[in-house]
Amino acid sequence: MALYPINVNMDGQLCVVIGGGLVAARKLHGLLACGARVRLVSPKILMQIQNLVLDGRLEWLPRVYEQGDLKGASFVFALTNCPETQLRIVEDARLLSTLVNVADNPDASTFHVPATLRRGDFLISVSTGGGSPSLAAAVRKELENQYGPEYGGLVTLLSAIRMQVLQSRKWTEVRKRGETVDTHKSVFADIDCANLLSLLRRQDWPALAVKLQEILPADIDVDDIVGKVQAI
Repeated sequence: MALYPINVNMDGQLCVVIGGGLVAARKLHGLLACGARVRLVSPKILMQIQNLVLDGRLEWLPRVYEQGDLKGASFVFALTNCPETQLRIVEDARLLSTLVNVADNPDASTFHVPATLRRGDFLISVSTGGGSPSLAAAVRKELENQYGPEYGGLVTLLSAIRMQVLQSRKWTEVRKRGETVDTHKSVFADIDCANLLSLLRRQDWPALAVKLQEILPADIDVDDIVGKVQAI
């Protein structure tokens, strides 16, 4: 089955998680980190999940799943150990045209969650279409050694440069004239990402500022860019 890859803005979206075990705990932390609203349905939950409840970070219904628990949800995660309950959740979700992910049953799922490596806004996803989650996890583990925290810093740095370019007087005038000029290409063509990564890895902020001053237009605020990277 060919799956279409997509990154979703979860901010404020209601996600319903049914189940209170280790898999649910991982899903909850991931969803909350992305700003989702979470409704948890489970008669029992792990201590680490109880802490999330006590902190007011999610809604907990301390009982077994009931029809109606999916109302208003954008995404559903069926993570119980009861096959009959899993099937009911899938049927209810499909009646509501709500996307559902079913633990250990990719064929019943309407979306899959890949293994991911996150470094700030730098995100790598690995999927096997549900065929072998262990392989996806192993590849993700290998990628951890290749892509360190400095990649998150690089994304922040490049994003800050892009925003300043878009706000600069030169490119504002270009847009006002209605010209279809690529506002980024001429700036980013001179950026050596490998060199910047080396400086970010060493957290050599003075050298990073000097390098940016060498390659960026004079109206770019290098100190502001470096400050944004240091703050992450």
